[in-house]
Amino acid sequence: MADTRHRKTLGNRLRFLIRGIGLLGLFAAAIGLVLASTVFEWPKTWPALRDTSQAVWKAALTSDTHDFAHVSSLILLIGLAAVALALVFELLGGLFLAASRRTAVGAAEIIAVAAAIALLVFVNAYSFHHYDREDLTRDHQFTLPADLSNELRKLRPDEPTTIVVLQKHRTFGAASEMRDTYISASEAKVTEKVKDLVDEFREFGPRFNVVVLDTEQLGYDAQVAALTENKPELKAAIDAAPENSILFAAQHKVQRLGFNEFLQLDRTASRQANDGRGNLVLLPQSIEKFARRVLAVQERRPKIALAVINRVLGIEGEYGELTHSGLKAVLTQHGFEVTEIVLKTWNGDQQPAAYTHEESKIEEIEGDLEVAEIKVIVTRQEVAELAQIKEVLEKKLASSAVNERSLFYNRLFNAAKNRSWLEVIDVFRRWQDKLSKDTEAEFKKELIPKLEAQRALSEQQIEAAEKERRAVEDRLNAALKDERVVQDRRGTDVKAKLTRLLADVDLLIIPRFTIFDVVESSAISSRLHKLDKDQIAVIRDYMKSGRPVLALLGPTAASNNPAIPTKDDEDDGFEKLLADRGVELGGDAVIYDAEMRGLAAQGIASKFGAAAKVEVAPLSFTDAELDKSLDGAAAEPKAPNPIGAAMRLSSRSFDRNFELRLRALRPVYVQPDEQKKLPFIAEFAFTGPDSWNESQPLSQRDFAGRSTYVPKFEPTKEGDKKKGTHAEERRGPFPVAVAIDGRLPSKWFDQPKPVIPNERLVVIGSGAVFVGTDLKPVQEKLLLDSVNWLLKRPDRLPKEPEQAWSYPRVELSPRDLILWRWSTAALMPLAVVVVGLFAVMFRR
Repeated sequence: MADTRHRKTLGNRLRFLIRGIGLLGLFAAAIGLVLASTVFEWPKTWPALRDTSQAVWKAALTSDTHDFAHVSSLILLIGLAAVALALVFELLGGLFLAASRRTAVGAAEIIAVAAAIALLVFVNAYSFHHYDREDLTRDHQFTLPADLSNELRKLRPDEPTTIVVLQKHRTFGAASEMRDTYISASEAKVTEKVKDLVDEFREFGPRFNVVVLDTEQLGYDAQVAALTENKPELKAAIDAAPENSILFAAQHKVQRLGFNEFLQLDRTASRQANDGRGNLVLLPQSIEKFARRVLAVQERRPKIALAVINRVLGIEGEYGELTHSGLKAVLTQHGFEVTEIVLKTWNGDQQPAAYTHEESKIEEIEGDLEVAEIKVIVTRQEVAELAQIKEVLEKKLASSAVNERSLFYNRLFNAAKNRSWLEVIDVFRRWQDKLSKDTEAEFKKELIPKLEAQRALSEQQIEAAEKERRAVEDRLNAALKDERVVQDRRGTDVKAKLTRLLADVDLLIIPRFTIFDVVESSAISSRLHKLDKDQIAVIRDYMKSGRPVLALLGPTAASNNPAIPTKDDEDDGFEKLLADRGVELGGDAVIYDAEMRGLAAQGIASKFGAAAKVEVAPLSFTDAELDKSLDGAAAEPKAPNPIGAAMRLSSRSFDRNFELRLRALRPVYVQPDEQKKLPFIAEFAFTGPDSWNESQPLSQRDFAGRSTYVPKFEPTKEGDKKKGTHAEERRGPFPVAVAIDGRLPSKWFDQPKPVIPNERLVVIGSGAVFVGTDLKPVQEKLLLDSVNWLLKRPDRLPKEPEQAWSYPRVELSPRDLILWRWSTAALMPLAVVVVGLFAVMFRR
């Protein structure tokens, strides 16, 4: 067989050499271009290209220096010269070769290359629809469990789930702190991870539609309008989302997942990484949480009831500092249904009730109507009375004795003051020092027109009062159009109504807002919160069914007298239920040293027209240090409190805006026997050491404004029966929040051996912890973590992953960053191409 290889002639070797120089020159030029781009400005216009070329040429010819610009320019020019030499040689060789017999062979080679390119394009196009995925991460973080995959495949392909990655550029809630580089980097990384994860979801067919929305991008409004056309529920969810979120929408229902619930930013670890130089550290919250949220789109929204004594304290109260509208907004945004139950009537005496929000609103309107009707009657009486007074002045009073006239004037003046007849009062005040028998005629001459003017004004007030009464009637008639509400109000059996209202409730929240402010001495009497025995029986039956309760209880300490328990104080049925569950509530209030300093400074500040500002220490979400021994035996180690652990983990995402500062707190303890039964530590929130428990927390003043009592720390003396008990007056810290998960008391059940269920309970010693129109991030997290734990949804609580995710980067200068980027993106592939071409030329 003949040898078809080219002979190693001098011409072939020269051609190989020139082509090798050209390839090396191309590689050198690429290296020089990358190096020069870090020194010279990249040209964007032809004049700029000319100026940059001259600068490169000048730097290359400067032989008296060996700086970075000189070396990079020299490499670039040498490489370009080698490429130019090879191109000239190939051009000359091509002219001789064009007329030779090898032209046909060259054409065949071109066809073969074109066919190879076409095959490559076909293979790549085919691979878009015929491929296999492999999860090469250590913990297979992008591999769904088999059971989840099977459930996702069951989703209907004709009703796809829309996954919206919404970047609102807020880390947590509307009140989150200022954005920084860690927040921006975490947003981008979460968006990237979600896209990677959704790529796996697309494996299940056309069941998922993924959209990324950025509120700072141009055209955001148009994109939202197109996406939410005929989807009002998705539009409402996008507008209401308080933070960066992932929304799952299907079949007119929406579920939301915050960025921090998917990949939580650990700002503390981020700042400490790389020996303090910083790095992005994220805490993965498991792919299963993401997938479960997709499947939960069609689940029933858990129903939460807020039981208050007055609608003012409810979810739509008019007074922002008392309302729980912020609580409702947060829970609604996170997929809960929130309702309100009013436990007392307020038309007349406070009687037990079981009103819905709508029923309570009707009762309030009826009260307004009663006031409006009384106002009309009183104003009509004033008009008649003014007419009678004028008649007496003009006819009857002239013949009366001086004493009778004087008595009449005094009565008239008192009546004017009581009814706020300002015109009449003004006349009396101007004549009070000079009214005598001689001046009485002039006084009457001025008084009678004023009475007539007051009568005309009262007649106008009648018309305004009638108009107000008709408006209230219209409001009442509109509210009474709801037949269901009207029917509910006909029921007078409080126990039956409350039982029915709680029948489908998954979680009951009972807030008792008592002391507002120790410095201002403002409070609501704790006795107003006490419930009827029938209401207590219904709540106990609710707990007996195993359903959870969140109790928010402010201090019950007396405001005017030392806290000496009375029969009424002791007979609080709800607190007895909590005592049966192992919760011991202190009757006193926790006072901070800062509050007393603020009280002392209040008088000084008021002289200058300023209010004394008081800032107490934040609560700490730490685990209690258990007693070394329980009943003489070594205590078994307890797991961390789940709510406290979740709050501590969440705090690592914040710098300063995750501090919960509450005043007028109530100590909350767990009985030792109950703590033994729990697998975790019950107490999870504590006050600072700069506090003490006070049985008479509110200061007192006399009518002149002088201080008559100021609370101060006085340790309980030896021999006092309080010594050694929780009632002992001592310094902090004090536990103010507990969580219990255990069996209900057997005495609640009538059967001899009943199957006693477990029930979860959280008690926080503050009725104001979730009060307000807007909750801070720390309040939101405490509320959500408590609610999700109570409802046995552990996948909704943040958890510490086995391994944190950190961005694999090193600190680089701008020049180093450009060099590494282009070296990996261009120079390394080019080096492979050059080596390959050398191999081809050598074989030929």
